[in-house]
Amino acid sequence: MEYFNFTDAYCIKHFGYAFSPVLRVMQLYHVVSTVLAIWAILHFFLRFRAHFVLHPNIRILFTCQFIACLIHSTFLGAFQAHHFYTSLTTTEPCGVILAPSTYLTFQLPFAVSLFCIEFSEVMMLIERCVASYFFAYYEKVDTRLGHLLLFFAIFIPAMFAYMIYSVETYETPYVSALTTPKTAANLINGLFSILIFLNICGLVISSYLYHYNKKQQKRASFVLSSRYQSNENLTSSKMLTMLTTMQLVIFLVYGVSQFSFRIFFTNEFYATDIAQSLIILGYTPPLYCLALPLISMIFIKQSQKERSFNILSLVQVKSTGREGWRNYSQQLAQQWN
Repeated sequence: MEYFNFTDAYCIKHFGYAFSPVLRVMQLYHVVSTVLAIWAILHFFLRFRAHFVLHPNIRILFTCQFIACLIHSTFLGAFQAHHFYTSLTTTEPCGVILAPSTYLTFQLPFAVSLFCIEFSEVMMLIERCVASYFFAYYEKVDTRLGHLLLFFAIFIPAMFAYMIYSVETYETPYVSALTTPKTAANLINGLFSILIFLNICGLVISSYLYHYNKKQQKRASFVLSSRYQSNENLTSSKMLTMLTTMQLVIFLVYGVSQFSFRIFFTNEFYATDIAQSLIILGYTPPLYCLALPLISMIFIKQSQKERSFNILSLVQVKSTGREGWRNYSQQLAQQWN
């Protein structure tokens, strides 16, 4: 080949697994799961996004995560379909080796979008912390905070991607774009450790926010608008707790499996169809991209029912007494001003 000078015997020994029916089945598994994820994400945007009634700041970050999942699923499905098709049509044992430009085209947006999924979750937790502690004033806050956190949700993954791919020499042959760059192996291991740590911290913080907002909701001194914002904080915190828990489990399985493969797989076993199939099976982030829109759609339907009930209850219960007079006075002031 023009970019790698390998003999057919060398390619059969080291890359013969690419022609295995078992590996092809696993590649189709990724293709099917990503197609379902893309359909679910697009369906959510077309049918449910308008009903996602939360503060614009959290909506910005949720949209970022959905777009990151859409990009991630698109490129994962695309290169797995490419690898599947190439293994069926190539007539040369070395024909499955990716050109460096092809590898980078698939790997770079695939990796950056994966990092964006993680860090957008972190930014959502930061935004919800601010919303929870300043709930009485947060409805009047504009979208500058959301855009600032969006910048960091994109800038930090881009910075990590630059650190990883700027040191890659592309002298190592790659058969799959799912394989991370060999040159930056230590950096990638460190990044995996950071992501696992962030997921654990995120689970703790989201659980705390849920209980904090639940406690705040029971306070009787809030005016009607503050109570409504408190309900919104509780709803979003409950959803973030669910998503963070799911993300922690999925990415923890992914991180532990990849660490285990790197430690226990020998070079000989790594070049087998069983090892490569296990690597694909251990790559669990597509499950998150599939579950994210499905859980969001279910949660929106449930929160709409709860929101209608809470609004009706708040208006009915707080229409008398000192707080009822304060709410009534505020409504009159808004009408006359």
